[in-house]
Amino acid sequence: MRQCGPTRGRIYAEKLAKELARLIGPRYIHQALKFYAVRLAFEDEIVSRWLTDTGYQVDVRWREYTALYWALRYRPCPYWLLRLMLGVSGSHPASTRTVAEITEAGVSVGWIAKQYNSGQLYIVASPRIIKRVAWEGR
Repeated sequence: MRQCGPTRGRIYAEKLAKELARLIGPRYIHQALKFYAVRLAFEDEIVSRWLTDTGYQVDVRWREYTALYWALRYRPCPYWLLRLMLGVSGSHPASTRTVAEITEAGVSVGWIAKQYNSGQLYIVASPRIIKRVAWEGR
């Protein structure tokens, strides 16, 4: 709730809590609000904004997030499936290099890891990230 400040954040949390209580029941409100707060904080890591003399500068970690998305979607994600999901079907060096760059970007920020199992490469989400962004990780 960094964008709106703590006071407005509390107001929004109260309004959100009422609607969530109606949808999921009052028993899980605290857990749900905590989940959304952590999730929003993580999304703040994906998109960085800062003010410059000419306006806002925005940096989006789209490569890192793409690798994380597929690693979370298919736990674990075989490398061949990642290539397929990214639309890389052939063995063209530029396309294969792009998939490798996306994977390395995710590894470099610690969101994913590469694992070999029976000679096959898999992309897996970091346990730290799973705990932060997955509902069952709470």
